[in-house]
Amino acid sequence: MAWLHTFSTRSLYLVLYLCLFIILCAAQEQPELPRASQGPEFNCIQFGVCEKCPPAALHEPYCQPYGSRRLLHCTPRDEPPNNDDHGHIQAPGAAGGHKDNDGHTPAWESCGRTHAKEREEYWQFVLCNLFFTLLGLVLLFSRSQVVASMQARRLAARIGVRWNAGIGTR
Repeated sequence: MAWLHTFSTRSLYLVLYLCLFIILCAAQEQPELPRASQGPEFNCIQFGVCEKCPPAALHEPYCQPYGSRRLLHCTPRDEPPNNDDHGHIQAPGAAGGHKDNDGHTPAWESCGRTHAKEREEYWQFVLCNLFFTLLGLVLLFSRSQVVASMQARRLAARIGVRWNAGIGTR
């Protein structure tokens, strides 16, 4: 309890009010946001891999934040899934092939960074580090030569040796 006396009363009240504020903010229920779409709900299946967005579509929400997108095939929820003769659900592109008009609605989703882009940025990072390392080493060795030359001149001046073009003579 001795530590309480080190705080001023004002600081203690400030800390207590801050704790009370945090507790009250955490206890509030967040209102549910309205749904963006009032239309039918869809079941969407990923169809394809992440690909780079074309320049004309970079402003679209599905190209944000990394500039890549993935094709989706969406069907309404009230529509039964596409089953084969044995009751198994067929994945798109499975043994029947992909038909142009099989009842799905094509859509796009935003996806993470593509592996090719990640690999490109990784090697760019490595090359930048290599460049700065080589630049630092060149500066280090040139600076150390300048410092060594200055020290040699000082030593030569102390002991009375004349300094000509890097070669000391008496």
